[in-house]
Amino acid sequence: MTAPLLQNKKYTLSEYFELLKNSPHQRYEYFDRMIHAMAGTTLEHNSIKQNCVYLLRKKKKCRVYDENVQLQIESLDSYFFPDILFICGEVNTKSYQVDNPVLIIEVLSNSTERYDKKRKFLYYQRIPTLRNYLLVSQNEPCVEMYYREDEGGWFYTMFEDINEVVSIPALSIKMKLKEIYYRIVFDSTNLT
Repeated sequence: MTAPLLQNKKYTLSEYFELLKNSPHQRYEYFDRMIHAMAGTTLEHNSIKQNCVYLLRKKKKCRVYDENVQLQIESLDSYFFPDILFICGEVNTKSYQVDNPVLIIEVLSNSTERYDKKRKFLYYQRIPTLRNYLLVSQNEPCVEMYYREDEGGWFYTMFEDINEVVSIPALSIKMKLKEIYYRIVFDSTNLT
């Protein structure tokens, strides 16, 4: 989850970038003119993220970036660190910022689930190139997918069966849930 650095204090972009420069081992997101510290992740979170990165790397013409690449939403003066960014367009490889993902994946945790599903998605919808937003649970086999049609409307589908395949036709991507959750052991109390 992200938590504002100081409640009710508004920051400038200059202050935000100064904080990033002086805190190389901590990630911060910036939106609504507030700076939000990013929490650490669990081993399951990291494994699921790496499984997704591995599956996406098979798409040769696109690039996959993980949580250390910053997403800029210029129209909102906002900066985020999504778990996974998938980009098929031009990239300035000398930068640590991108603004043109076609797919964003967030691995959910108890502390970020509501934020990732609601508020963050509202910001991400403002990215013109974004076509797919995947939310991957780490508590149970469940992948939620939002996808944008050419007309601009967003649609939703959910995958809960470990034998299902998450299909993203616009990107010619298919990921089996059992591959996304490779070596993940779920607590049986979460599966009843």
